Amino acid sequence: MKKIFSAIIMAISTYTKIPMPRLSEEAAAEGYRNALAAFPLCGLFVAVLHLTVLILSAIVSVPEFVQAVLLTIAPVLVTGGIHLDGYMDVRDAVSSYRSVEKKIEIMKDPHVGAFAVMSLAVYLLLMTAVSYEEAVLFGIMASKKRVIFALAATLIFFLGRCASALSVLLLPKLRSEGMASEMSKNIKSLRGEQKMAVRGMIADGRVRILIFEAVVGSIVLAAMPYMLGEGVYRWAGVILLAVMTLVIIRFVKVVKSEFGGINGDLAGYCLCQFELISLATLTIVSFVAGGGL
Repeated sequence: MKKIFSAIIMAISTYTKIPMPRLSEEAAAEGYRNALAAFPLCGLFVAVLHLTVLILSAIVSVPEFVQAVLLTIAPVLVTGGIHLDGYMDVRDAVSSYRSVEKKIEIMKDPHVGAFAVMSLAVYLLLMTAVSYEEAVLFGIMASKKRVIFALAATLIFFLGRCASALSVLLLPKLRSEGMASEMSKNIKSLRGEQKMAVRGMIADGRVRILIFEAVVGSIVLAAMPYMLGEGVYRWAGVILLAVMTLVIIRFVKVVKSEFGGINGDLAGYCLCQFELISLATLTIVSFVAGGGL
């Protein structure tokens, strides 16, 4: 039980700005090694703030554009922008069209490049646009649809972190040092003999926990809209899962073709892409399903 609590505390203190109690040196080291297994729980804090903005805004009639801005900055307020930092580094590297070695150098460079700034601006504009439509639709939705929408949004933040954490544990690492390598010690990657690698993955408790979290989250996401929704909205969860799967497949291809391995920056990039595309898909499905009807 102590290991579980230390992992949760280290995950929250590492990946969010939420104050956590200080652990002993031994407990902190143990918690840090297992923090990725608790990483999806950090998404629940983002989801709570996200839904709080939507619900309170619907009650007190906050203008949709103000809601959109608040929804866009909500994840940054919770996480401190740690994932956006990785997103910027990766966009800077990919946009350089240089060799793999040079791309890795660009990601390690503490200076911010022009491509990173432009990519961040585009990302935030797209997220604001999605959030605006989200605010408009949530304000006119029937109560049953609001429940489905709130559940789906929560699971987007949860499942995105499951995918990001699993990618860190299972994909080959770019470097032997760094956060990604430190947190995935004692596990075999997909590189090397396949049977031994798969056995090593299955034997790792962190991978088993993350897979369990992802499976449960996916089942809930697929089942709840189907049971509560009507028409197209019944399939909202299935559609979301299909899009999420495509995002993950595309990310793995980028990691292998552009870099040959993963690091913390790429994991952050994965999460940012996952959240933006999934929230956009949820909003589009809600619109097609008839908005507030």
